[in-house]
Amino acid sequence: MAWEKEADNENEPRIVLRDNACRRYSCWVMQFQCQQKDDGKDLELYLQRDDDFFLHPLGGRGRDEVTYSIDGGPAFTYLWSVSSRGSYFAPDVRVEGIARSFFEATTVRMTMPPVAEGGDPQMTSFRVAGFKEAAKPVFAACQVSLD
Repeated sequence: MAWEKEADNENEPRIVLRDNACRRYSCWVMQFQCQQKDDGKDLELYLQRDDDFFLHPLGGRGRDEVTYSIDGGPAFTYLWSVSSRGSYFAPDVRVEGIARSFFEATTVRMTMPPVAEGGDPQMTSFRVAGFKEAAKPVFAACQVSLD
């Protein structure tokens, strides 16, 4: 699957990517955008389910560990914010670094905590090839250099 431009607002561009196992009603979606905030613009990277029901992570809102690895390399684990609707938001201080790690990558595997106690972790993978080119408008809108 390829990155798709989703937002028409040039000031807050957003690109989205559906996971490799996307089916008609069950997908993980990765979104990368430049978001207007009270104190300026920030890069945002988040994951959410794109289906008819919302998965509420174990423990509800707050923070959960999300682990990702790039092209089968070492795994990185950070605390991501979790919304009441089950979306995972990368930590603000890590978004740019995580996004840059996708520049030369082909595949990113993500693991999130189980939905229910004793359940299996939620796992997905994304084909992120072409991310650097697709992300240019997002970086530009937030006035962040690609170099």
